[in-house]
Amino acid sequence: MLPRYMNEDEREIAERLRREALAQTPEYSPLLHQRMMNYVRTVSARSAHSMDGGRPGLPRMRISAVSAAAALILLSLLVWSGWFGGRQSPVVVGPKAPPLPDVKIFEQTAADAYAQLQAKLAEGQLAYLDQDARRLANFVLDTTRVLPVK
Repeated sequence: MLPRYMNEDEREIAERLRREALAQTPEYSPLLHQRMMNYVRTVSARSAHSMDGGRPGLPRMRISAVSAAAALILLSLLVWSGWFGGRQSPVVVGPKAPPLPDVKIFEQTAADAYAQLQAKLAEGQLAYLDQDARRLANFVLDTTRVLPVK
């Protein structure tokens, strides 16, 4: 199914390309597939056999490299402990650190700060009431006549 937006020339070219592609595609051959899979298995088995010297498991070079690295690490740890193991680190004697303040002071400070914050929030909520009362007073004064006081 070709798109509707294609004009007649584009549709003709698309159909020709589709026919040529289908003509060049070979049919599926189970025999060819089987031969290719046998070849892949043979090559992968041959390469695995050559890497490990004919035995399953890790190759000899990898095992010897790992053991050499482990021996080197062990030797370096022994040298390090022998070199620095007999020495004692110098002890620095200095003034004592001041004692930490009592935790109750911080609790009281936090409680005071929380109370102040709550008071500020309450003032902010009541600020509109003050504005409304001022507007109402101005409205009443503007709309009513005020008698002079004698």
